[in-house]
Amino acid sequence: MSPESSSDTIERPESVSQAVDPPAADASITNEPSSCLWLTNRDQWLVVVVAVVVVVLLGLKWTQLKHVDRSAIVLQRASEDIGYQIDLNSATWVELTQLRGIGVTYARRIVEDREESGPFSSIDDLQRVRGIGPITVEKNRRWLRVGTPVPSPR
Repeated sequence: MSPESSSDTIERPESVSQAVDPPAADASITNEPSSCLWLTNRDQWLVVVVAVVVVVLLGLKWTQLKHVDRSAIVLQRASEDIGYQIDLNSATWVELTQLRGIGVTYARRIVEDREESGPFSSIDDLQRVRGIGPITVEKNRRWLRVGTPVPSPR
């Protein structure tokens, strides 16, 4: 039996064969992803253009920064005199933090000691505060004063 005379063969209509086997089209025209990161050709070109723009802008910024003065920065220290004296018996902890070597912790300790043990009678009495020694007192002596203590209401 010859295949031409067989009734088992099915002929494909021409319209079906065109739908199943489309003609090879140019990949740049279609929006089919190519092999690079599953991006379409249009997206690949967009990435390239954005990258070029970024590189150009970075180059322009670099040329601007190239002319910036990179000499050493000289800090001017404030004068040794703060312009006033702090009264140990009336100063708040915020005012006491302006002294050398006295941070927030020591300033609060000074205020707590003053409230617990009474007013300071001299600048040297500051050494009774835990953590403050004679060196810290000497560094700050010219900025400290002990005014007349205000009597506490009883």
